[in-house]
Order: sequence, then structure tokens, then C-alpha cells
Amino acid sequence: QDNEKGFEFSPMAWQARFVNSALPRLLPNLKSGSALIAINQVRSSIGPVALDTMPGGLAQGFFAHFLLQVRRSGWIEEPKGNKVGFDMEVRLRKSKVGGENWSNAIVPFRVDGGIDVLESYIREAIQQKLIIQKGAWYDYEGMKAMGMNGLKTQLLSNPTLVEKLKADVA
Repeated sequence: QDNEKGFEFSPMAWQARFVNSALPRLLPNLKSGSALIAINQVRSSIGPVALDTMPGGLAQGFFAHFLLQVRRSGWIEEPKGNKVGFDMEVRLRKSKVGGENWSNAIVPFRVDGGIDVLESYIREAIQQKLIIQKGAWYDYEGMKAMGMNGLKTQLLSNPTLVEKLKADVA
């Protein structure tokens, strides 16, 4: 809380008022090449229409250059049924820099290794029809593999194909 500048402490929505008053002061003092990341938990608003809202007031949306909404969209399971990670749906809610608002991406996140970059490239290549998927079989540049894990192991054994896949997707 910031009582030095004359803000009164009120238990009702004090975080929102604090963020509203702090953001205009913090942003001009940032050095170039730096970033201020504010992580906020989405909550349901009170009222007849249950919309999602961010506690922290309107200043976050006004001063932010990017607003990203991150949610878990599904589980990544092994064939045995063990949950080894989850898919994160990342939605761009606002961008002052450029890009299409409300565009979204699904990013696989594994508990044992973080964001699975190769699987992200594979999923994008499937959407762009660079990798042909027929049932559980995948076909890329004449290489056939069964299942996502089989495709990843074959790609990891051939680093030139991984680089070609990254270049084709980009």
C-alpha cells in the first residue's frame, strides 16, 4: 500500500486503486529495453451476468501495451492415461504495437520440461497443411510416424528436418 502519497487504505478494492495510481508513475521511469510484467488473476464479476474481469482497475487496460489472457484448455496425457501437462490457450486481448486483437494460440506445457516448442511447431505445421495427418499417422517430407510422440522422436533424431520445419512454419 502507498500511504505516503495520500491514498487511503480501504479493504474494498484497495488493490485496484493502488494499481490505478501506481502504473502512471511507474511507466515513465522504466528504462528503454525493459519490461514491466503484471500478473493478475481473472475472477468472475459480481452480478447477473457472470463475465470475467481483472481486479486492478481500468489502468491496466489503459497503460498496457499487451494484454494476454492465459487459460488451461485441456490436458496432455500419456497413452496410459497419466497427465503429463496441459494445453495453454493464450489470447491476445489488446495490442498497442500491432497484430490482430483476440487472436489466440494453443501452447503445450509439459510439467517436466516447460513449453514444448517442437510440438508447437508441429501443430502449426498441421494447420498450415505442411504435415499431413491421417488418423494417428503423420507424414512430413516423406517421413511417416505414428502418433505425436513418434513424430517428435523421429524429428529429434534428424536436426536438419527440425530446422526445415521451423523455417517452413515461419
